[in-house]
Amino acid sequence: MATLTGNKPKDTYKGLIKTVDSNEVTGEVQLSDGNGNALPMTVSTTDVRVRGVGLTGYSHDQNVSEPEWLIEHGLRKKPSVTIVDSMNRTVMGEVEYLDDNVLIVRFKSAFKGKAYLN
Repeated sequence: MATLTGNKPKDTYKGLIKTVDSNEVTGEVQLSDGNGNALPMTVSTTDVRVRGVGLTGYSHDQNVSEPEWLIEHGLRKKPSVTIVDSMNRTVMGEVEYLDDNVLIVRFKSAFKGKAYLN
């Protein structure tokens, strides 16, 4: 692993990724390299996008037993949903899409598990 000991930020900056406008991320922003060249990537506080590739999957860990899971995925679409319980068994639930970034899955009983969205 590289170290920054003895280096000045200005001497290491060209290898960093930064926003095009050098401001903090509060909405969707374009990234650039340390020389100011635009990268084919945008980030927000909830999402990462790569032009030409697209990020199509999201996984959600449900660590508290609940009969209703609220999932904020940020995929900008209504994804397919696969649910598994803590024993990795597939579980069926009712999916309600609140919008293209948020959904709720309802079950007959509460349990912990994982949701895979794509």
